[in-house]
Amino acid sequence: MKKKSPNRNAFTSNSPENQRQTLSEIQKKLADSTALNGGFDTLLFKIDKIEQSQGNLVSKVDKIHEAIYDPQDGIFSKLSEYRLNNTNEVNDVKQKITELQVWKIHAEKEDLKDDKAVELATKKITILENNVESLTKSKDTAWSFFRWIIVAVGGAAVTFALDWFQKKFS
Repeated sequence: MKKKSPNRNAFTSNSPENQRQTLSEIQKKLADSTALNGGFDTLLFKIDKIEQSQGNLVSKVDKIHEAIYDPQDGIFSKLSEYRLNNTNEVNDVKQKITELQVWKIHAEKEDLKDDKAVELATKKITILENNVESLTKSKDTAWSFFRWIIVAVGGAAVTFALDWFQKKFS
């Protein structure tokens, strides 16, 4: 035999006491239900807050998007501007390096010429010194007039060399 549930046929029995009891149970369940007693209001309030937060987030994302992609003030436009400036500066530096290299080659050639000129002058001075020594040895036998000419020529040569060195190294 099957047992019948007492609530299953509560309305089928015509007893008003059973009906009141069933209605009382239904009323109690409705009163205790959180979904019906402020639950939906709380849910709607929370949904409104979520919508506001999403609106704020959309606004912030739009501002971030503008800060990144704005054609005049955005990060990408500034990066492009900096890249262009850096490219120009790098090209200027490369040009200056090229100019310095050309100048260095020219300066090395000038130094080589100067070194050769100094070497030639040194040889000339050595030759002149040897001539002066030779003439100095024979000065005892030369006329005094001739002696003064040799001294003058030697002095002029030394003066010329010193002037040349002074002009060259000053």
